[in-house]
Amino acid sequence: MKLLINCACNNHYFHYLEGFLSSMEKIGVDYMVRVKVINVPSYKVNWLQSYDKIHQVLVTKRLFGSLEEERGYCTNRCVSLLKTSFSLQEYTHYAY
Repeated sequence: MKLLINCACNNHYFHYLEGFLSSMEKIGVDYMVRVKVINVPSYKVNWLQSYDKIHQVLVTKRLFGSLEEERGYCTNRCVSLLKTSFSLQEYTHYAY
């Protein structure tokens, strides 16, 4: 079974994504990750793109009125990634 993990994060929570990817390596499951990053610096995007388990990196730069608004946007992007990933039928889908 292959897992396709869809996640979205902003720069404030990027370190959690790094920790998540590190822990997934230890589990030994066959997986790929689609990541939507919001307002993340380009050097972090480059690191994600070089990671061998990354299926796709989608980048968004956008101004928000508050951190809460940005966090809500990230949550909605994660759900939209899940919706658009069902065409990749060889995977079992999961949103993080």
